[in-house]
Amino acid sequence: MAIGGGLAFGTNIESLGITLKANYPFTEEWEGSGSFTYFIPKNENEFLDINLWEFNANAHYVVLSEEKFTFYPLAGLSIAGVTFDYNNLGNPFFTGADGTSTEVGLNIGAGGTFIFSEKISGFAEAKYVIGGFDQLVGNVGILFQIGNKSD
Repeated sequence: MAIGGGLAFGTNIESLGITLKANYPFTEEWEGSGSFTYFIPKNENEFLDINLWEFNANAHYVVLSEEKFTFYPLAGLSIAGVTFDYNNLGNPFFTGADGTSTEVGLNIGAGGTFIFSEKISGFAEAKYVIGGFDQLVGNVGILFQIGNKSD
């Protein structure tokens, strides 16, 4: 099992995100991956603030495994939440408004792992989220191996 984190960028929200990630190898070819990304809140304009987070559960099928590199297509589920906050800016006739929405989507993409040492590796992924919050998300980061490689 490997745990770690990194940085993400979403093309729809156009903001950086912070990712926490865990990978678990089931076999030589199959891995399960769970991640949570919180995107840095975005001021769309002086009236609107947007907060977005996403939880992902993906399967990786390792199609290329070399000594220092692996490559995999990925597919899975995404649960994303967004909060909108409309500011009143001192207008006495509009007191502001807010709203939230949660959407389920599908992930499809590809990624790779770059093995730096027995306990440390880097990862890079690109996935397209198909659902209520469609966007392309790129993610890079570091994973730390916990226990044996097969754990």
